[in-house]
Amino acid sequence: MKRKIKLSFCILKCIKTILIHKWYVFWAGLKVKAPIFRLIIHDWSKFTPTELVNYARIYYLKDMDPWWKDHDKRKYYYCWLKHQNRNPHHWEYWMTRSGVPLIERDHAIVDTLTMSEWAVREMIADWIGASVAYTGKYPNFNNWEWYEKNKNKIQVDFFTREKIKTIIEQLRKDQKR
Repeated sequence: MKRKIKLSFCILKCIKTILIHKWYVFWAGLKVKAPIFRLIIHDWSKFTPTELVNYARIYYLKDMDPWWKDHDKRKYYYCWLKHQNRNPHHWEYWMTRSGVPLIERDHAIVDTLTMSEWAVREMIADWIGASVAYTGKYPNFNNWEWYEKNKNKIQVDFFTREKIKTIIEQLRKDQKR
C-alpha cells in the first residue's frame, strides 16, 4: 500500500515535469517555426500508462524507495524505445531496424531515412525545451554544449544533418541580434 501511495505521488511529480518540458518545447518550437499542431501534441505518449508509470519509477521513485533502485530498468528501456517509435521528432524513429540497408553508397551503408522538415524542427525544439526544463538555462547557440557533445552520436542521414545545421545556424544569427 505504501509503495502505491509513493508511486502515485511520483506520477504527479512526473506529470508536472512533462508539462514544464512541453511548455518550453512549445516556446522553442515557435522560435524554430515548428508546426503548432506538432507542438501541442508533442510527447503526448508520455501520458500513456506504459510510459508515465515507468518514467515516474525511474526518475522519482528510485530516490524515495531503495527497492526501486535497480528494479525494472528493462521496463524503462522498453518504455523509452516505445517513446522513440511513437514520436517522429526523435531521430531514432527514422532508423531502419530490419538489418537490410536502404542504400549502399561507396561501400557505406545508409540505414536512416531523411527526416521531414517539421520533425527536424520539433526535434530541435525538444532539445532546447529539455535544456531549459532540466538545467534552468536557455542554451547559448554559439556554444551549445549539449549539441556539441552529442551531435556525433545523432545518427541521421546527410540531408537531415544539413537541415539541423541550417536551423541551428539561424538560431545563432537570431541570438546575436
